[in-house]
Amino acid sequence: MADGSIELTVVTPEKAVVHEQVDELQVPGAEGYLGILPGHAPLFSELKIGEVGYRQGDRWFFLSVAWGFVEVQPNQVRILAETAPWPRTQYQQSKGIRRQWTVRESASIPERQPESSSQ
Repeated sequence: MADGSIELTVVTPEKAVVHEQVDELQVPGAEGYLGILPGHAPLFSELKIGEVGYRQGDRWFFLSVAWGFVEVQPNQVRILAETAPWPRTQYQQSKGIRRQWTVRESASIPERQPESSSQ
């Protein structure tokens, strides 16, 4: 392991998505986003819908995640997510990914039926 870096592992039930050495990352935790640097205090949190952002050198990568858990150790972070599409760089568009989440979430909301008037 490189000195001053974090070993990041992201897995879903279907596949291992990321296994990288990173300089810092941000994770959507239960109480909001967590900023994690090397040497972070250990913690365990529920994972919410959002984007994991991680930096390697001067380049940022982003990964949409939904539901699961994150375990933080001083130089290791493990993310167990229900879903996590492949990572993208900061230069790629995320509208399509965000649109997918919006459609998926809204699909579970029942449509309201128009009220019928009896005359």
